[in-house]
Amino acid sequence: MALDLEGNGMKNFGTLYWYELKKLLKRKLAWIMVLVIAAFMAYTARPVSNSGGANFSLTDRAGNTISKYVSVAEQRERISEGQQSISGQVMDERFFQNVREASNGNGLYIIKEHLEQESYFYLVDSSYYDPYDMIAYLAELDPAETSAEDFYRNRQETIERQYGGRTDGEIAYLQNMEAQVEKPFVYRYISGYQDILADVFGLSNVIPLVAAVCLCGVFSEEKRTRADALILSSRQGRFPQYLAKMLAGGTVILAATLLVIGADAAAVLLTQGWAGFDAALQLENLNSSLPISIGQAMLMMLGLLLLYGLLCGGVTMLFSAFTQNTVAALAAPVLLMICQAWLRLDMQAAEYLPNQLFNTIPSLHNRNLVNLFGRYLNNLQFGFVLYGGLAVVLLALCWLGWRRGDHPCAG
Repeated sequence: MALDLEGNGMKNFGTLYWYELKKLLKRKLAWIMVLVIAAFMAYTARPVSNSGGANFSLTDRAGNTISKYVSVAEQRERISEGQQSISGQVMDERFFQNVREASNGNGLYIIKEHLEQESYFYLVDSSYYDPYDMIAYLAELDPAETSAEDFYRNRQETIERQYGGRTDGEIAYLQNMEAQVEKPFVYRYISGYQDILADVFGLSNVIPLVAAVCLCGVFSEEKRTRADALILSSRQGRFPQYLAKMLAGGTVILAATLLVIGADAAAVLLTQGWAGFDAALQLENLNSSLPISIGQAMLMMLGLLLLYGLLCGGVTMLFSAFTQNTVAALAAPVLLMICQAWLRLDMQAAEYLPNQLFNTIPSLHNRNLVNLFGRYLNNLQFGFVLYGGLAVVLLALCWLGWRRGDHPCAG
């Protein structure tokens, strides 16, 4: 395909963009790799195993014992049924009374240790299994003794302890966020969104590889085919060609990242269900003060992953432009991802490294703020600003690599 690079570059920008996009879309091996990664993420997003199980036994007050082998698949099914059976209940005093009664076997069964409690949930009634875990392991309270007042007071005290060492402005911002969190909570079935949030960290580990295989040849391909001399000989054609490459590369990496993320999310929602999008984030992350639903939290984290994909694409294209070497560009984002483990940054700066920002449990209740031009941003908001800014800088730096050449006419 002949390209007019002698002054009509911007006029024919659509043609240039489509030409660059087709070159990337025709890289069959790269797209096979992306599909393999997407299939792998979808496969691992499903329940890990349905094999195995355990024997559970329970004795009632009359001395009668019931015993049954419950497989892993049956355990998972019982928990899911229990969650759905109480979905929509307000977590008020009546709700906590039901948890207390379940924690004591409803007065009918002997509950003295954790195994007997599990046996009750699996063999008798699993309705309050998940709230029991929330109170025992997230709030670190005794479900058999906890009232609604105890639960919400304990949560508030935990949050306020984390205000220590902050400025008055930061505390006011955090208190305002917490005031917007609706209480009492409404219990909802949210297994699908919990699983997607749990998968975010794994997705962040494969995105650099996706960027590498899709974009490693963006600039180095011209050197291999000896088309670089023709392109760089035209002062008028170089910049439109650069813009076309950037736009095509950004389009491809966003599409590939979305494909991988979408495969994982679809596999989870098809197996776990998509109910509970508007449930309070606090059902998953009890001490978070973000006044958003768990569905909104999921969209924010997936949006950050898309931006991270663009950032990794910028790294790949930058190395491709400066080294003119496909292998170097292929290795660069993966090596940078590995090297982040050795970076020594102060505590707050380290929170924006991918291996910490995409660890959703701490990142969704993080209370460190950034004052940007007089406005406070929480860690997720600043994450969008930081990753977006870095992506733009990297893509801009690609111009320096693209225009530097060993050709007489390049300048």
